[in-house]
Amino acid sequence: MSQFKNLYFVLRFQFWYLIVRIVTVYFQIFRKTNPSKDVLFLESFTKDGAGYTYRVKHWEELFREKGLSVESLFVTEDAATFFKSVNSAELPNYIIHCIKVRLRQICYARQFKMVIVRRNLVVYNQYGNHFMEKLLKAANSNCFLDFDDDIGEQEPTVKRSLFNRVMQTVPNQFYGSFAFYKGFICGSSYLNERLQTFHATTNVVVIPTCVHYTDELPKKKDRNNETVVFGWIGGNQNLYLLEDIIPALNEIAKSYSIELLIIAGVDSYPFQANFPVVFEQFSLEREQELMRRMDIGLMPLQDDLVSKGKCGFKLLQYMGLGIPGVASAVTVNNEIMSHQENGWLVPVDGNWVTVLEDVMHSKDAYELMGQKAWETVDKSYSFKGNLERYLAFISQQINGNRD
Repeated sequence: MSQFKNLYFVLRFQFWYLIVRIVTVYFQIFRKTNPSKDVLFLESFTKDGAGYTYRVKHWEELFREKGLSVESLFVTEDAATFFKSVNSAELPNYIIHCIKVRLRQICYARQFKMVIVRRNLVVYNQYGNHFMEKLLKAANSNCFLDFDDDIGEQEPTVKRSLFNRVMQTVPNQFYGSFAFYKGFICGSSYLNERLQTFHATTNVVVIPTCVHYTDELPKKKDRNNETVVFGWIGGNQNLYLLEDIIPALNEIAKSYSIELLIIAGVDSYPFQANFPVVFEQFSLEREQELMRRMDIGLMPLQDDLVSKGKCGFKLLQYMGLGIPGVASAVTVNNEIMSHQENGWLVPVDGNWVTVLEDVMHSKDAYELMGQKAWETVDKSYSFKGNLERYLAFISQQINGNRD
């Protein structure tokens, strides 16, 4: 049965591949001139997700205030539908769906002076030798890639097989796509360095994943007991990172009263924890309310290329609410945080128990460190702190740097 499903997918894919290639040739011959609109975002994920909210939505609002015409388009608007569609059984159907939707959106993109793709055009697709990127470049050569993760390090290895030859599977879709973009918006200086390794270019702006919850330092949390609430917020796929520090938290729990608050998309996880673990369902509406229950935010990472490609967003979320964090001293975390000033850094080969002991002994410093954390975000990692630089980059691409 699986062989028939694979054959059906191959036939459908090849049909849409042919359609896309025909449209690409048409766009190469008949190029559109004088686009009437300014910026189009093509978002990979959903409208109710943190990625769109913090890397697109708030920027859209600010750009409109500055007089730009800005739009965003999605393949799937809600997270529930997205996650149901990308499981192993439904993924082939979703890839075909993405291609059809993106084809219409790319045709529409010809009306814009600048197109910004968030992460990739068709998620989880390594087939077709970048045929969708070739279509976009033919439709609108002023296209840019915005990314805040080293996605290429997460792509599966391509095996030598007849299926992969027929499907024109590329070794690394993400890194290979760099060649088709005119410029880049990177979430960190480290990601810019990675970009230069695969595609040397100067047409880059580094824009962190910004947060801005409040214009003033949030009110101090009312601590009415001795229990210290450690917190973690993130995607289900990253919960494994917490496993690495559960033993250290268990050790601390022998001497202190602690609790772990997890804000994610699940209501349980098989941690071997000897202290209370509370799960709360993530939602954008309750995000701030839930995080305010934390005394200390956690961001453990591993010393690998995937972790090094992170942009510290979790840490910025805590700090943006005046919550000090404890984070692995990996790449961008070292730029965001100063040890024992606005949080605590744990060397990648360091002892979490030692640092957590310091955290527990420093309760009187939480408020001051939280203030410094909030000030760090307000100055360097907020939307207002990065607006002029981002706007200048976009203005240059729209007005003075078109082919």
